[in-house]
Amino acid sequence: IKQSTGRCFDCGQRGPTYINVTIGSFVCSTCGGLLRGIAPPMRIKSVSMATFTAVEVQLMEQRGNEICKSIWLGKWNKPEPPSFDKTTENGRRDYLSDKYEKKLWYVDPSQAT
Repeated sequence: IKQSTGRCFDCGQRGPTYINVTIGSFVCSTCGGLLRGIAPPMRIKSVSMATFTAVEVQLMEQRGNEICKSIWLGKWNKPEPPSFDKTTENGRRDYLSDKYEKKLWYVDPSQAT
């Protein structure tokens, strides 16, 4: 499973302990909790406590944070990810909504580089 960065895909926190099995990224507990509440909800599983289906393992082997970046931040053309207020739940939720519900920076996986 590709965990190349050792950081949460959504906020950059070190040592993510959850997997977003909807898209195939590693996330922290805070982002994981918020991702469960967006529309449509993301499926989040603990790295150490959950069991994974063969399909989920295959997705994680194919994706990981770097591939997800080329999809979910594919239209973002700056070296640093979009900034947001990580200190408040609303700031983080707004960013996740922009990223996953509004798909502001989304590129179809077939066109991702």
